Amino acid sequence: MKLGIGSYTYPWSVGVAGRAMPEPMGAFCLMDRAREHQVQAVQYCDNLPLTTLSEPDLDRLVEMSGEIAIEVGTRGLDPEEFARCAHVAARVGSPFVRLVTTGGTAGLVSQLRGFLEILDGRMLAIENHDSTPAAELRQIVEELGPDGVGICLDTANSLGALEGLDTVIRELGPHVVNLHVKDVQIRRTWHQMGFEVTGTPAGSGMVPIPEILHRLAEYGFDGSVILEHWPAPLDDDAQLRTLEGEWTRQSLAYLRGVMR
Repeated sequence: MKLGIGSYTYPWSVGVAGRAMPEPMGAFCLMDRAREHQVQAVQYCDNLPLTTLSEPDLDRLVEMSGEIAIEVGTRGLDPEEFARCAHVAARVGSPFVRLVTTGGTAGLVSQLRGFLEILDGRMLAIENHDSTPAAELRQIVEELGPDGVGICLDTANSLGALEGLDTVIRELGPHVVNLHVKDVQIRRTWHQMGFEVTGTPAGSGMVPIPEILHRLAEYGFDGSVILEHWPAPLDDDAQLRTLEGEWTRQSLAYLRGVMR
């Protein structure tokens, strides 16, 4: 397995809709962080799309990366944007294009067949999300063919679909090609009428990360493990950037320990 960071390791620094950060983190800055932390992969997702870079800038990014693998991700089913992502994936050597689908699954298989045709042998990695139950994602992978379609498994997203990790890993584990490690804490609200899900640094929340890594290894997973975070917003931008940096250092140290 390869340890990596991505654009959702620093979600606030990159920028969130409705909360623009002054001087947001760009693609080259993220690669600098990857080099600083000596990780093996860096994943650029929909919040920091590489499709906005010029061809010379893509060449510069590849040159900067050295031995660090570059991975490409996108969101939505716009065929033109996906085609651009497929082009960038080929340009930077990404083994897959990670995709977050939106809406339901009606007509999804036929749309994704068209996407596979332009990937030219690269994998399509569909991320589990709150919009689609894990069993439906498994059926989609099996229908399209696991040689060309896999799963980007996120350790927290399926909470929104009222599914636990046992269910998600049982359904999707054999098809995982990329893992997003995101730790969370779930607490009952003070008024007892519900629960609150908050992000934590990896290893300090409730997600059983060592167990997940072990179970996926039993399925033969040997792909990239990308650290992601759900930090709560702070009023002070500088403090928020500092918090993301602290969480990243703490989380990577933890993951290095459990991935040995």
